[in-house]
Amino acid sequence: MIMVKDDILKIQKKEDLRQSLSSLRASLKDMENVKAAKELLGDARAVAELLKEEDPKVRKNAAALLGIWGQAIRRRPFTRHMLRRKSVLSGVSI
Repeated sequence: MIMVKDDILKIQKKEDLRQSLSSLRASLKDMENVKAAKELLGDARAVAELLKEEDPKVRKNAAALLGIWGQAIRRRPFTRHMLRRKSVLSGVSI
């Protein structure tokens, strides 16, 4: 959690972006860290702004973080929805 907070502060200040984004991305493999990061960053505009940076690795990691964000936001409602309805592939042998 402390590393997540430090990385987010650096990202917001645009300090050591390449390393901070990479570190934050690695930390977000744990859903608890995803929740903490979402609370600290809010709507992720700071990360979205980094898509305009010159450094391609900064842009890549920013895009990956936004993807993680989107998956975390959609994962729970989608999973519940899929558990409620019958699978389209039920009865289909592959």
